[in-house]
Amino acid sequence: MIFSELSIIITADSHIQRRRLNNKIKDSNDKTIRKIVNLEIIQVNYKITRLENNIKKIRDTLQHLPEQIITEYSYRMHIAYNKNFHKIKRKNLKKVDDLCRKKRNQIDIQEKWLKNLSNKTLPETVRNILSLGSKFSIPTTKKDIKVDSLIADLEYVLLGVSEDRRDVLRAQATNTITNFTHGNNNKSSSIQKWYKDAKKFLKDNDDLIVLDSDKGGVTVIMNKSEYERKIQSILDSKEFREVPKDPTQTIQNKCNKFITTLCERGYISDHMPENIWKPEGTQAWQPVETHYIQCK
Repeated sequence: MIFSELSIIITADSHIQRRRLNNKIKDSNDKTIRKIVNLEIIQVNYKITRLENNIKKIRDTLQHLPEQIITEYSYRMHIAYNKNFHKIKRKNLKKVDDLCRKKRNQIDIQEKWLKNLSNKTLPETVRNILSLGSKFSIPTTKKDIKVDSLIADLEYVLLGVSEDRRDVLRAQATNTITNFTHGNNNKSSSIQKWYKDAKKFLKDNDDLIVLDSDKGGVTVIMNKSEYERKIQSILDSKEFREVPKDPTQTIQNKCNKFITTLCERGYISDHMPENIWKPEGTQAWQPVETHYIQCK
């Protein structure tokens, strides 16, 4: 039994070490690529500056010619320049799009994961992040971490741990928080850009609402007015009726009394009631039936 547990621990440790090595190799490759791109940009800027100086020298040399000839010559050169410039520009933009697409392809995204039922067209970055669903998490940045709240939550969780283990777990958590807050974790990614674009888009279009479908794990975009109309039609149906007062508090008191009884009889531990969620109210929510919409 002991040897099997040791083998499991050794195997897990080797997987962790291999994952760390792969992450270091990936970071090294990314840094090398960025350095090469920056060098190429510096070289292009140097060439542009040198060409601009040469053009200035040529203009100074041609000052003795008639103004009409210089103007005609400049006009013809401007036409030829624009033609070559736009050709090169399209080629470079295609390269950038290919690189971005290659980066995006590392994340599996399918169009069937998102259904837009609104009257607005979603930008590509917004479609990408919303297609990943509500359970998909984005990389955390330092701005997302509130150390005071994190420490308070940690201390609350440690209340449910035996006292002889609290100091060890507290030290491990402190080390993890310190490494994260002082590490280089501000690297931008395509997912973070999608998230920022989607956040801005939904803020600018507050008449839209994002929902989860009842089946298939599909994210649905609807006009808020249409969604509220559907909710109201359900509430107005015979399946619901208005009660004289809110029964939430009564039900909650009964649940708390039952939990106290379980604790007094020893069925649950003394600290268990503190960890049981006590709802403070109810909220109406209606999932969207995408299969029904498709049939219509």
